Amino acid sequence: MGILGKVISSVVVPIFMSFCGIDGAVTIAESAVTDNNRYIGGQSIALYANETIEYIDKTVIDDVVSPKAVPVYYTDTLPNACGAVAGAIAVGYYDYYYENMIPGWKSALSSGRFKTMDSVYVPKLLQQLYNDMRTNVVAPGVSENEFLTGFSDYVNSNGYSAEYRSIWNGRFDVQAFKSSLKNNEVSVLFLPSCKYNTIDDCDGVDIITENTIAGNHIMVAYGYREVNYRLRNGMRTDTYIMVATGLSDVKVAYVKADTFMGSAYVIRLG
Repeated sequence: MGILGKVISSVVVPIFMSFCGIDGAVTIAESAVTDNNRYIGGQSIALYANETIEYIDKTVIDDVVSPKAVPVYYTDTLPNACGAVAGAIAVGYYDYYYENMIPGWKSALSSGRFKTMDSVYVPKLLQQLYNDMRTNVVAPGVSENEFLTGFSDYVNSNGYSAEYRSIWNGRFDVQAFKSSLKNNEVSVLFLPSCKYNTIDDCDGVDIITENTIAGNHIMVAYGYREVNYRLRNGMRTDTYIMVATGLSDVKVAYVKADTFMGSAYVIRLG
């Protein structure tokens, strides 16, 4: 696989010519073309919709990173911090594979189960990413460019590098995303007018609740779910992206695969 070098602000950024079926890496400078939105996050503010699906039977197909989850972090003290929280979740996930991503602490047990938030190391990580992403410095929250640059700065400070691969070009690239999951790579979703779903299975009935979040939001994607229903009057297929929301009330949820996004990137560390 060939590698080129591109100098951006006196930093050499590697550009891999192929990766998980995606042609060409996206550099931080190139991401600035979508840098008009500010991502400030927020809590769930309202029930947006509620749907009941009565089915005869269903099959569920999941593609998920190993070890089958990501850590779930949030903050109630840092304002407009969805960028720092999403970055911390990604750091916590990659700490399972890369030593010293969170100095002095391991995010997971040897079994692969992620630890709950502690009172020292995760808050310190959140604060560092909050600062590295220059949250609230230019305007409330972070821009896409500030998130990517700040995340790279943090990763670099711990001896690694980050590369971002776009999986959004007017639609979500499902195949590229699923390929990245096989490589145990998470993605970051930039979501204007963010909505997310929860699904309750009640013995032959799925209750799908869709909520909205106040403000543009950033989430970490770690899996893909396809649900095939056999109904009394036919078939139905729903597709979702599994996400860590970064919220304190609903920590993991689903985003519909056809959701409009500002951007979406696979994060690769090296």
